[in-house]
Amino acid sequence: MNNMAPGNWREINRWKLLGNSREIWRLTWISMGLLVPAFILFIGFAWLRGGFADTNGLDWALGAFLGTALSIVLHEIVHGLFMLLFGALPQFGFKADVGVFYATAPGAVFSRNRYVIMALAPFILLTLVALWAIWTWPGRVAIFWSFVGVLNFSGAAGDIWIARYLLKYPATVFVVDEADGMRIIERER
Repeated sequence: MNNMAPGNWREINRWKLLGNSREIWRLTWISMGLLVPAFILFIGFAWLRGGFADTNGLDWALGAFLGTALSIVLHEIVHGLFMLLFGALPQFGFKADVGVFYATAPGAVFSRNRYVIMALAPFILLTLVALWAIWTWPGRVAIFWSFVGVLNFSGAAGDIWIARYLLKYPATVFVVDEADGMRIIERER
């Protein structure tokens, strides 16, 4: 939902990540806390499937390197695809000062529910794809997808936090996407 209908809108809240060290640390700790359940889920699932037979240290090193790189790229691409689906043109980038890759559609306006879907889409879809790939292709491929799963799962801390934050507001609000945060707006009465 990129273009707003005519009318008066008012900003009811604004959330920015950059320059907010408290939020950055909060999300970092949440992400680190998600590493253990993510590791148990993906590595454990692959191990139960017998996914690591006939693998060696090089397989693990390559799986870790490629899985890490691809998890970041896939995560942001999924955000971008949902932005396109909801009528916005995504832009991708990297914020070096906080070490964050991102997908954004600056100024695009989404309903609260669409923004929540957009935020959670990589977490849900890549978790399912990784579990399916681990089940389907044991061995080296399972190592790779285990790393994709673990890093996407723990790396989605910000997306989960944003979804939880937005669900405190009524479904009638809208969200204006910004490269380093979001604004929550509603129609004036």
